[in-house]
Amino acid sequence: MYKSRWLSMVSGSGLWLARLSRRSVILGTGIPVLAAIALFQASGSTSAQREAKFQTSPRLEMASDSGVLLPEAFSIESPFALLYDQINNPSTISTTSQNFEPARDAFDSRIADDFVVPAGQTWTVQQVNVTGVYSAGAGRATTVNVTFYSNSATLPSAVVCNFVNATITSGAAAGNFNIVLPTTCLLPAGTYWVSVQANLDFSTDASQWYWTNRLVLSNSGAAWQIASGFAPTCTPNYGRRTSCLATQEPDSMFQIIGTSTGGSPGTIVPSATKCFNFEGSICPARVARVGGSSGVIGVSFSTSAGTATAGADYVQITNGFVQWADGDTADKIIGIQILSDALVEDDENLNINFFNPIGGAGLAPLTTFMTIVDNTPKGTVSISDVTQNEGQSGLTLFTFNVTLNRTGPGSIAMVATSANGTAVAPGDYVSVVNEFRQILPSSNTTSFTVSVNGDSIVEPNENFFLNLVAFNGGGFTFSDSQGVGTIVNDDGPSTPEVTVTVNPSSVIEDGTTNHIYRFMRGSTGSPLTVNVSATGSTAAFPADYAQTGMVGFNGTTGTVTFNSVSSTAIDTINPEADLIDEPQEVVRLTVANGSGYTVGAPSFADGTIIDDDDPTAVVTVAVAPLVVNEDGAGNLVYTFTRTGSTASQLVVS
Repeated sequence: MYKSRWLSMVSGSGLWLARLSRRSVILGTGIPVLAAIALFQASGSTSAQREAKFQTSPRLEMASDSGVLLPEAFSIESPFALLYDQINNPSTISTTSQNFEPARDAFDSRIADDFVVPAGQTWTVQQVNVTGVYSAGAGRATTVNVTFYSNSATLPSAVVCNFVNATITSGAAAGNFNIVLPTTCLLPAGTYWVSVQANLDFSTDASQWYWTNRLVLSNSGAAWQIASGFAPTCTPNYGRRTSCLATQEPDSMFQIIGTSTGGSPGTIVPSATKCFNFEGSICPARVARVGGSSGVIGVSFSTSAGTATAGADYVQITNGFVQWADGDTADKIIGIQILSDALVEDDENLNINFFNPIGGAGLAPLTTFMTIVDNTPKGTVSISDVTQNEGQSGLTLFTFNVTLNRTGPGSIAMVATSANGTAVAPGDYVSVVNEFRQILPSSNTTSFTVSVNGDSIVEPNENFFLNLVAFNGGGFTFSDSQGVGTIVNDDGPSTPEVTVTVNPSSVIEDGTTNHIYRFMRGSTGSPLTVNVSATGSTAAFPADYAQTGMVGFNGTTGTVTFNSVSSTAIDTINPEADLIDEPQEVVRLTVANGSGYTVGAPSFADGTIIDDDDPTAVVTVAVAPLVVNEDGAGNLVYTFTRTGSTASQLVVS
């Protein structure tokens, strides 16, 4: 992680080399007034020589190829919470904030940056964390001066709390300080500034401590003050750092830790997410704020691999952040870039990890899962039909086979739910509701079983349905998603009973709807031919209607035939359109006596044909002109006019 290199250091007296074992730094050359710092001693140099070569720089820049190293973890002492967080978006540039020994008081400097305690809250500050870096030297700071100021005109004003020589609890050697304050600092709602100044003598430690800059601005920009030693444009009073020093970023990196009372900031609640058809696009994950709305809150997040692989299945996020304003309770959306591929594969998941909530907010859970549902087509699925005797007692199992038209990578899943047809649950069969099945890559089949209740009741054949739905989107299509279960009655007598019904009972003469006559028998097992009579009809065949379904029908009699497994036979009556004004007509079909069956009830069905011709039409005739010459050019023109409805054609004699 850390690099080591030789760096050239420019001082007023020449070129110096120094080896840094922790990270690479380049000290800016600047202008003569801001000459680069030369705080390293050559081998064998004396204290007096080191003293003669001392020059200071307010600015330290890390080598561009060494990156910016954030502390791996800042500790938060229990039972305190992270109230405010600006340790993110680090710069490669740092600014000195140090209390030198008295001989170098002219170079004493301080940085202060601001934060806001939300309305309705009071913070009890117990700890401050800052990130920084040392320029060189073996010495390291052990204490710091921590000061909290009130705000005036976007700059530090009166001192609110001051902690001189506060002990650095941890991180002193690395320059990233955890500072547990000796006593608490009570801050009601408002804007405040915090300053951290390292106590470090150059004459003995040959080092400076620099507070790391932050690339983005929160609230007002950081302020800086210097006794007199760096530049004539900088003063002992706080001023905007970017105005005083060249090439400086607006903010500094710090955290405020403690407890909060007053209005509740609420709890940050991330939700698990399933991404359907998001390959090649951004999948949204929802994060909620519940139980309060007081103050600005936020939380950092990152992603980590589950069964999904960063770079192949999704784009890794290492340092994301989501924030709510004071009073804001709207859900926030985190977008994860899902990468597209042409592979058929199982659904995969990644972790979204949440940490460092700010503003006193709670956080639960710490990790949620995002499931990437594969959108590469995985084939076509069909389900079989089942026809089977019901049995005399107990349960008869109807097994519906489900087939996928391919094998290979990627499992699929579906659920099945039964639906009544002429068979009704729970009397005829046992319902199935959202029953789950999966076809694994090593197979291309599965099955569902429905239990049918056996009985000794003589009844028609009955049916029910088993409907399939893809589970969680599925990633496949259905060529047949409905299985039909036909329960064959095995209790019937040798002579079945035959009945007839019609639907609809009336149709328009010139309409598109036909009469459907349904002949039904109580038992199956062999073909059956049934005699049918049209006696009692007022409609004449074939003038008033045509029919399909009966064999040998002559307008008076005909027959319908059941196949061996069918309990129903159909005859269709199609009314013939005409222009005749006539009364309504009836087609009556009756089950007539025959062999191999008995006539049941209802034994006949009447279908009514409603006439749609207009009886109220009045037709008149006129001629113009009344007289024409025999050899002339004019003609006699007769005009026939009707009144009333024009909805249909009218023929006039």
